[in-house]
This record gives sequence, structure tokens and C-alpha cells, in this order.
Amino acid sequence: MADKDEDRENLIAKEGGDGKDNEGSDGGDDSNWFPYYDFMRSVFRRFDKSFVIILMLENFNFGLWTMVSLASQDLFKAYMNQEPANMSVYNSIITLPWCFKILFGLISDNVPLCGLKRKPYLVFFGLV
Repeated sequence: MADKDEDRENLIAKEGGDGKDNEGSDGGDDSNWFPYYDFMRSVFRRFDKSFVIILMLENFNFGLWTMVSLASQDLFKAYMNQEPANMSVYNSIITLPWCFKILFGLISDNVPLCGLKRKPYLVFFGLV
């Protein structure tokens, strides 16, 4: 584990230590025509592969969430002719169950129904 940390520190020191790509350099054989290739290669060298993949998936998921929220705003504004105040109320109602997610999780983990912990809750909320 210490060897891996030393390798990362040596790599960062070799690349300049500031985390920026050296755009002013001649590039040589290391540069690529795809603009983010060098950046992604340096990120995979600095961090664990699993961490980088999880980070990429999280950002992809956030992008999907942004697309859904923009689509709902467009639906309310363009097709239903709603005012911004009404749109914020509807978006609040849509995201309200997300706020109670932790409470539902605690109840389903600690309060069994008919001797089962999670199965009745999954069936009930699946039907709702």
C-alpha cells in the first residue's frame, strides 16, 4: 500500500505537481487528438481504478437526473402553461418522497410485518 502511495506521489511530482496538463509543452508522442484522453489517463494513474469508475458513474447519473428535471420543467412550462411558482410547487411534490427515503429505510429495516422485514414493504411500495 505504501508503494502505491509513493508511486502516485512520484507521478504527481513528475507531471509538475499542480494537477494541470502541460498544454504549453510540445506534446511529443504522449499527446492525443482527443482533448480529454490525456486528462483521463492522468486521472486513472493518480487514483484507484474503482474510485474513478464510481466517480464517472455518479456524474453520469447526475446528468440523467438533470435531463429528467429539465424535461419536467419544459413539460410544465411549454405544454401545461404553468407559472414558475406553480412549477416549483409541483417539483417539490415530485421530490417529496425522496426526502423521506431514510425514514422508510429505517422503518423497513427495524419493524417487521408478518415476521418479514423487507418483503412486505417492497410489495406495498411497489403497488403504490
